[in-house]
Parts: sequence; structure tokens; C-alpha cells
Amino acid sequence: MSNHHKYRWAAIIAVLAIPVVFLFLLYFSTANTQVRTRQPVKPRHELEVSVEIEEARPVKPVKTVKPQPSKAPAKKEVSKVAKTPDNALPPVSANYRKYLGFKRYVEKMTGLGAGFYIIGSSGRKMLKIDFKHKRLIPATLKSLKSGGFSPRSRSISDEPALHSFLKAAVSQYKLNAPEVIMLVPASFDRTITEVLRKKHLPESCSALKGYYQTGADGRMILALNEAICRTGIKKINISINL
Repeated sequence: MSNHHKYRWAAIIAVLAIPVVFLFLLYFSTANTQVRTRQPVKPRHELEVSVEIEEARPVKPVKTVKPQPSKAPAKKEVSKVAKTPDNALPPVSANYRKYLGFKRYVEKMTGLGAGFYIIGSSGRKMLKIDFKHKRLIPATLKSLKSGGFSPRSRSISDEPALHSFLKAAVSQYKLNAPEVIMLVPASFDRTITEVLRKKHLPESCSALKGYYQTGADGRMILALNEAICRTGIKKINISINL
């Protein structure tokens, strides 16, 4: 083949190759662009917007509550009125936990000559509570009558310190539905009776409420502050030194 023909074919090939190269570059460029767009790219402002929304949320102020010591339910003694000449006076319900607590209450009452007993539903068996030695002592009605106690008894209920004694009364002495009562000397109730008779109690008064506390000299005081009447609760202010 002559040189003239060689140059001619080379020119033809060069001209035909230009579109092929152009198509190849176009395809490569498009493919590369598609690969880049398929990569998951999180816009920076998305995180910023999320943070802004979170910070912009209205926050309700939280009230800080100062922790208060748990208060145990108020324990009371309730006097049961017997058929005595002074039974015209209403029964008294007194809170001993508010200012004394059960342990000190027992110390003060036993110091005044009171005794704590457990009695069953039949009333035939009675057990004296010995707090010092943590035991129960069988008692008889004869011993109680000769003990100079008032015919009014005080019922003590819902006192955690008495649970172990009540369980022992059931398991050891087979008492049914046992309850704790406190018997006080006759002079104890006479003091209360004398003071109340001098006071002008509200009419139709069916019960009195109050609490125990100690005076500056350590003496036991029964403070009465409410009278339960037919017309409602009346406020009173009576302090009795025991």
C-alpha cells in the first residue's frame, strides 16, 4: 500500500475515533456522577435544626419539694366508759404519738401506775404486757379488781410496737381477736373528772379529743382541743395535769 493510502486511512480512523472518545468520556462522567449522588450524605443543617428545635422546646419549671420525714399515723387511746357514777362524762380519745411516742408514753403511764393488758374476744383470759422483759404474764380479774384500777379502760390500736405481743397472745395463749387495753389508777380518772366538771363543755357533747404532752417539769399533761357534738366539732382548750 502506498503512503498516500496509509495517510488516508489514518485520517478516517482519527475522525471516527473522536465521537467514540467523546461518548466514552460522557458515559464515565455520568456514571461517576451517579455514584457520588448515591452516597448518603446528611446535610449539616439537619443536625443543627434538630438541636435548635430541642433547645427551643418550652420547659415547664419543676418545683423542688423539700423532703419531709415520714409521719407515722397518729396513734390514740380511746377510753371505754363503764357503768360508774361519772359515766356522764364523755369518752376521751387522746393522741400519744404527736409529742411523746409510744415508748415514752409507756414509761410515763406505767410511772403513774397504769398497766397494759391483752384481752381476747371472750373476755375470760387476760395477759399483762411486761415491756421490760418483753413477755406476757397471765392475769386474773381478781388481781385487777384489787389493783385499784379505774373501771374505764383505754383501748390501744394500730400500734406497731404491740404487734409481737399480739402474735404471742394468739400463738401461745390461743386468744381470739386479741386487743390491747390500758388500765389506769382510779385517781387518774378522778383527776380528769374533777377538771372537766369545772369546765363548761359544749352541749350534747358525745366525745372529747386531744393529745398527751409533758410540761416543763416533765409532768404528764392531757390537752383536750376538740369536742364531738351533735352540731359538729367544737374547739376547746383544756389542759389537765396528771
